[in-house]
Amino acid sequence: MTYARNLVRPETMVGFPHNSTTGMNGTKGVTVTAQAGMQECFADFTFSGLRNTPLVFRVDVGVVSGDLSTLRNGMIVIAQRNPWVTLGYSSVTSGTAIVKFTPTSSFLIRLYCPDEGKAVYDRFLLMSETDWEQTVKALDGSDFFDEDTRPLILGGA
Repeated sequence: MTYARNLVRPETMVGFPHNSTTGMNGTKGVTVTAQAGMQECFADFTFSGLRNTPLVFRVDVGVVSGDLSTLRNGMIVIAQRNPWVTLGYSSVTSGTAIVKFTPTSSFLIRLYCPDEGKAVYDRFLLMSETDWEQTVKALDGSDFFDEDTRPLILGGA
């Protein structure tokens, strides 16, 4: 199995946070905390070199506090810049978020937190969609995959 990027230490990849601060959550996660009085708070991960390949981004979202109504774009947005093209997003505020997308140029993964709050992101994984489907099939023993009915020990909801 070939991972496009297994983000074991994601805090080393976070770009300059916007209206927020970031910190480590254990060894495999990032906490994004809004700065007091600021709006639209997020942190970006920027990637290049992965083009025209269907990808899957998976992350656990937990401990979200603050006013969730301030999340205009959802918790996770994946996009290309210049011009801005949204490739995928997730509004999951608790549990596992999975976003499938195909970049045609450099892209970013933007992790949001509510205004006056924080969000904890854990267990990052970015891999090709083909590898993802093979992994899911191996774990479940079938061609069918449903994140909600998958056992919790395997990352289900």
